[in-house]
Amino acid sequence: MPPRWFEDYDMKKLNLIAPVVLAVFIFSLGACSQIDKNNAGKTSTKDSRIEMLKNRIDKDTQNYIDRNRLAYEYIQKSRVTGDLAYVLQAEGLLEQSLAINPDVSDTQIYMGLVSLSGYRFEKALEYGNKAHRINHWAARAYGIIGDAYKELGDIQKARDAYYKMKAIAPGFDSLSRISGIKAQTGDIKAQ
Repeated sequence: MPPRWFEDYDMKKLNLIAPVVLAVFIFSLGACSQIDKNNAGKTSTKDSRIEMLKNRIDKDTQNYIDRNRLAYEYIQKSRVTGDLAYVLQAEGLLEQSLAINPDVSDTQIYMGLVSLSGYRFEKALEYGNKAHRINHWAARAYGIIGDAYKELGDIQKARDAYYKMKAIAPGFDSLSRISGIKAQTGDIKAQ
């Protein structure tokens, strides 16, 4: 037996609305395929940025800043595509940056990201702590430290790191990590 609301529904209205909904759906499919045709063969802004950074590195072999930027682009590209080959490329660039100048917090932070993605949590913790020693105001260092502690099972130390991150840079990155810890532990009290 159909529900009562269904019996009361005006079938004439449904017969008028269904073709409109179908037409909108078909039109949107056509528009999507047109967008794909328009973008075929074009390089993305990210790919252009990657090429530009590669060229700058080729011209200046001691350019650790652009190596870090390129490594970060590769880390992001790996996240978007799921292709871990980009993480390996990032790691190689970051190792070169460390050889040129080991005292850059961004390099340590990005190595921490690479280590986290490779399930090397102790190593990520080392890089996060090094980044923190270099720059006490690097909120992302606390993110790496907290993420490593969380994966290693030390939830209290992870929480502490995330709250330190929030104190320096309140925003989506710190708050989403805190929210994740609260959800994991069942601590839903507002703070």
